[in-house]
Amino acid sequence: MTDLEKRERIAWKIRRRRQLHRRNGICLECTRAVVSGKKCCSVHLAKARTKSKQEYDWRTANGVCIKCGIPKEEGRTAVNCLSCADKAAAKERRRRALSAGHTAAAFRRALQGSEFGLASADAGDHEDQQERQQRVA
Repeated sequence: MTDLEKRERIAWKIRRRRQLHRRNGICLECTRAVVSGKKCCSVHLAKARTKSKQEYDWRTANGVCIKCGIPKEEGRTAVNCLSCADKAAAKERRRRALSAGHTAAAFRRALQGSEFGLASADAGDHEDQQERQQRVA
């Protein structure tokens, strides 16, 4: 058996064990019962939380983006880089638009700079207008 075959066999065993643990409500790291709605026990969740906090503290102290780990732009005081900040802002806009009951078409208009539902008739396409009329009716 070659080294590659051994590694593949070990990886398969690990995947299989994790699948069985997940299916039976057992921690993925040990044999304790999982916390409700999670994949690990309380001990391993606490360890993960501590590790995450340490990584966050290190990244903020060293001027590195907390999300992707690349160095932030010179003079930037926020905890993330511009790229990650843009992605987070877009995700938040989408979340707010969808939670407010707006459609995907309204979200597209918001990204283009117009307010929800206030796009001019010539700027929006015909399908968007019909969609608004159906919601009002």
